[in-house]
Amino acid sequence: MNICKEIESTNKDLSTNNSLLSTHPNLRHRLRLAPLPTYKVWLYSTNILLILLQTIYLYFLCRLFQQKNIKNFPLYWDEKSLLGNYIIVGIQYFSSFCGILGVYIYSRHLLRLFWFVITSLLSLDIFFAIIIAIKFATLHATFKDYLSNDIKDRFKNNGTTEICYDWKEFQEQNFCCLDRPIIDICLNMSFKNNFNETLGNIYINCNKEIPKKELCHYTLLRWIHREIDFLVIIYYFMIYPVKFIIVIALRDDISELFSEIIFTKNRHLYTHWVLDEDITSVSLSNSSYDQSTEENGIIYTSGENLKDTFQ
Repeated sequence: MNICKEIESTNKDLSTNNSLLSTHPNLRHRLRLAPLPTYKVWLYSTNILLILLQTIYLYFLCRLFQQKNIKNFPLYWDEKSLLGNYIIVGIQYFSSFCGILGVYIYSRHLLRLFWFVITSLLSLDIFFAIIIAIKFATLHATFKDYLSNDIKDRFKNNGTTEICYDWKEFQEQNFCCLDRPIIDICLNMSFKNNFNETLGNIYINCNKEIPKKELCHYTLLRWIHREIDFLVIIYYFMIYPVKFIIVIALRDDISELFSEIIFTKNRHLYTHWVLDEDITSVSLSNSSYDQSTEENGIIYTSGENLKDTFQ
């Protein structure tokens, strides 16, 4: 009998709600168009933006290693520092998808993982920036010697004048003067019979021109800086600030998350702002949720409250 009464009571509530929807034609439309909670808008928009920016970053990074001039630098796509960067970007993709999916399905565990990863990546990005700064400081100090030794090694492996013609073309295209070690190698006695002497005059007379041209190794350094600076702008002036904004704007929620992690034995004292398994039994209350949103309140009210609201 009690079960039957409960079923009848439930049916009565449902009929009450249906009658309210029929008597108030705008109610159904208002329920359908109720705006998303603020924290949902934040997480959806910022994570989609992160995914987009990371994709752009990877595209230009791949394009860098496809360019002809990159072979003149001690930079390789599979070196340890870049492999670490690939791993960081991969983790960022994973965390972004966790954030979007966690909000969509109200998964407390996915959002806990998202907050933990996003805060950890901020520290890893700073560590990676220090590695980049050290690497480029070393590159500036040693690039001239590295370039000369690299050209000598190429001649040992492939003793033809094609290398000299390639550098002549580079000099003409970039309006620079080849460094003396390159000139000495190309005008070496072993190439006198094959290498055009007029090209040797072009090499030598370049430094006598007015206005004086810069050395080609400086031109190469400016090129690599232009390419790397663009990647740094995307990564540290676009991607990093978005992650930082997520942490700062929702810092109360992150603080609550770490409180839960620390006080796991008293989890009932640290209710997370994400809904538990029964989403109808917990109300949304957190620093990032808009308490004044009337339409969102309608969704979580009972039939009797709805009736009182619209009478």
